[in-house]
Amino acid sequence: MTRVGLISDTHIPRDIPFLRDEIITAFDGVDFILHAGDIYEVSVLDRLEQIAPVRGAFGSHYFDPQSDPRVQKAQIITIAEARIGLVHAFEYEFLIHHGQSLEQCINRIFGGCVDIVVHGDTHIPEVKELDGVLLINPGSATIPLGIPHKPGTVAILDLNGKERHGEIVQLSWPLS
Repeated sequence: MTRVGLISDTHIPRDIPFLRDEIITAFDGVDFILHAGDIYEVSVLDRLEQIAPVRGAFGSHYFDPQSDPRVQKAQIITIAEARIGLVHAFEYEFLIHHGQSLEQCINRIFGGCVDIVVHGDTHIPEVKELDGVLLINPGSATIPLGIPHKPGTVAILDLNGKERHGEIVQLSWPLS
């Protein structure tokens, strides 16, 4: 089995000064980490890469887009035979409501089909399957639902052959 840690919307150092130990602990034993945007500082990726290889998506707010080859606007990463689309904002519900299929949305953003879409932006954690595609938003690790000083969420994606399972992990830490 391959385990992938999913994180988004860290907003460091704007909302908290660094990745808390609870975030690092949640990713213990993962094989890869995908960050779905609003990274702000390359040091966040460097810290996560001490755990496992990292890829990221640009967000609404981001350091110089040319500064890090690990980060792209949208990318497809193949991990354990699963094609994972990684992007910050994925407004599939809006697009479907306005006549596009999920497949059209995915093709427009990624330029091809994917098995899983990992996205962020809303700060709302979600794991759901739609038209055979697993959609995962890990929420925000630092400001869930836009509420500062509250423990956030990350997600773990387990891949085993054709089986795939996403789970939201509620973080906890002493509030000060």
